Amino acid sequence: MANKHKVVEVRLARGVRGRNSAVQIEFTYKRIRCKETLRGLSPVKKKDIQTAINKRASVLLSIQLGTFNYAEEFPDSPKAEIFGHILTSNLTVFDVVDMYLRQIANSKDADTIKDYRGHLNNHIGPGIGHILADNLRLSQIHSWLGDISLSNKSKNNWLSILRPALQAAKNEELITRNPLDGVPNLPIDKKPPDPFTIEEIDSILNAFTLEEAHMFYQVGFWTGLSPSERLGLKWENVDLEQHCVYIIEAIVSNKEKGPKNNFRKRKVTLLPPAEKAIRILKKTSGSSPFVFNDVDTRTRWKEEKIRGYWKPTLTKAKVRYRPGKNTRHTYASTLLSLGVPLGWVKEQMGHGNYRMLEERYARWINISPKQRQRVLKWFQGMASREHLPDEIRPFIKLISE
Repeated sequence: MANKHKVVEVRLARGVRGRNSAVQIEFTYKRIRCKETLRGLSPVKKKDIQTAINKRASVLLSIQLGTFNYAEEFPDSPKAEIFGHILTSNLTVFDVVDMYLRQIANSKDADTIKDYRGHLNNHIGPGIGHILADNLRLSQIHSWLGDISLSNKSKNNWLSILRPALQAAKNEELITRNPLDGVPNLPIDKKPPDPFTIEEIDSILNAFTLEEAHMFYQVGFWTGLSPSERLGLKWENVDLEQHCVYIIEAIVSNKEKGPKNNFRKRKVTLLPPAEKAIRILKKTSGSSPFVFNDVDTRTRWKEEKIRGYWKPTLTKAKVRYRPGKNTRHTYASTLLSLGVPLGWVKEQMGHGNYRMLEERYARWINISPKQRQRVLKWFQGMASREHLPDEIRPFIKLISE
């Protein structure tokens, strides 16, 4: 597949292309589009081009006659392993999934394929990979999944690879049936949000010994940004004059990516504690384009390192453990409990509709009158500096009366 580097391709004949200084033929075998480079042939020599045309014609004829053997024709090709070295009668579940991952490798992100390979090598393979694919039964799949003490979400990730792999093998007539055909994913019981109280937030933030880590989680508590969104936040997307940040990118598995959906691309108004933290970081960021940086390297935090500060800090603060992503839950629940308009919270969080807020976040947090008054004063102070969205102004007027 052509990549972003300069690859020169030119059509020489039907199904024959010059690719840089080589000659490549294209054909379809078992419903899979195949491209093979012919060694020693030049795209500028008429004799070599004719040789390629003849080779392709020979391949097409043998496919039509049912005598084509990929391993014999192209022994060095990765597809030879798929089509030429495995007898259908000996095809295992591992073989089927491995073949499928090879087929989709060029249509998926490299990190995605790496994750799929991890699922195959670490879970599918050790569990049912040895079973002959044509003998696999649904009861064996259920037995395998039932013996593993991981979440249904993880198991569904494995099924999302296994199901299409088996279907692809069935379509190629390598197996006679797909035991997962029409079988839904396992049910997932979503745990309700478990936010922190205002008092717990204070205890946690006061327990951090590293200022940069303190700021990372302080911004999380008071913006609703997920950890991946905070890691991906760049100074070019921070507007302190308008007291806001723009969420354009996220860091997932230490790779720069866009937010998980278009709704998550958004403008987020900074509450005073979040803005204070970002202004402090601005003075120490150096030349890094990212807002949150490792104090040791002065480059963007690695997920695993910044996450490593979380659990010890909760232990030190004597606060019951919840994942770091619960800072986002806390932000939404706190604002809703104070009566902040639902529409504004939705926009801040990047939700596509109100259902998520109504079902998951609209719960009251017991806030002491003193702590409640402190948060409400933040909004009143923001109003006095005239950087509140219009949707919030009626709320400020209401709490000020």
